[in-house]
Amino acid sequence: MSIAEPIFGVDIHPQYQEGFNFDAALARGYKFAFLKTSEGPYRDGTVLPLPNFQQFANQAKASGILTGYYHYLVQGHATDSVSSARMQVDHFLRRVSNAGGIDGRLLMVDFEPYNEPFSYLTPTNAVLEAFIESLRKRVGEHPIVLYSGPGFWNGGEPSGSFSRYGADVAWTAQYLDMDIHTDPQDYYRDNKDYDGGPNFDSPWGEPWGDVQPWFWQFTAAGRVAGMNIDVNAYRGTEEELRALTAGRMLPAPDEGGVVAGDLPAGTPREILPAMGDREGWAERTWRVVREVENTFGVVCSTYNNHGTTGRSLGIDIWVAPFRQKANAAQEALGDKIQKWVEANMGRLGINYIIWWNFMRYHNGPWFDYSPYSKPASLGGFPFGDPDQQTRRHEDHVHLQIL
Repeated sequence: MSIAEPIFGVDIHPQYQEGFNFDAALARGYKFAFLKTSEGPYRDGTVLPLPNFQQFANQAKASGILTGYYHYLVQGHATDSVSSARMQVDHFLRRVSNAGGIDGRLLMVDFEPYNEPFSYLTPTNAVLEAFIESLRKRVGEHPIVLYSGPGFWNGGEPSGSFSRYGADVAWTAQYLDMDIHTDPQDYYRDNKDYDGGPNFDSPWGEPWGDVQPWFWQFTAAGRVAGMNIDVNAYRGTEEELRALTAGRMLPAPDEGGVVAGDLPAGTPREILPAMGDREGWAERTWRVVREVENTFGVVCSTYNNHGTTGRSLGIDIWVAPFRQKANAAQEALGDKIQKWVEANMGRLGINYIIWWNFMRYHNGPWFDYSPYSKPASLGGFPFGDPDQQTRRHEDHVHLQIL
């Protein structure tokens, strides 16, 4: 196959293209199909339901069409791209695993703007970089396809070189028009040599990222199996296309952690001003913060006069809403974090840990924190929040770094 005679395929949204006939598409020469698999978590912790995905995956598999799965990337956290990316990878791979795993399947991340009124969900370069880095840790050498378009990639804050992000294959989305095309394959052949023109980069050139794409989504309204859908061309051979499906899922890093998408309901995913901020940490503290957040999907904060060492070495790990005593599920999460910290105390450089009104130094046993959690009016510790749930560390785990 080649640019002149590519392999044609489709990408499908299980909700919008419900009932799509994969057998009919395969019979008309469409040899691959990417299925929208996941989107989210958003900032409130929810995800796009896509209840028909599993059924779609089963139907695609039964038809024999080469199947791909893709995640629609969002800026799930306003500032913490690393945690947002890891949560999205967990959600994506959980759905993929439920559909039978990654071996023999194409994998793609969709990097494009989010429309109003939700433009704040438009993914940044940082969350794209963190997503692919996190995905790579879970899929090893399995190829990763990166989908985008020149307007988004090159506009706003330009995304730069494709090589920066660690994906294997580029897929460009560029439409010459928005008309319905009843025979998309003929339409492609009539336009395959389009050179871009003065305001349009050539799709088969290097339209973005300084790289030539292997896939071109050339229409959003091609008539396939009775539906108007996205139609794509792949310029390689069938053998090369199938090579993009080889690989197995690797164990999740940091075994013993929590899948972020499964955090207990109500566990904070953003830092309120009253909880502090994320500024002023020493680099060794940042290393612990990143590992905690990547392992458990939670968020951390700090503030002035934080514990015995102040802002730079103090960490609050939030398992329940600020000033609310953790419920049973949130308490179990805090217990899991506490046990993990204890098991890694020396490696992480922990001075002490406080959780559920008990405290332990790195070189000593647990002891009752009650004398320090009393209000100052009752002879207790003069600093900290007057609310007892926070003072007793029943809504967060507290760490101090050596």
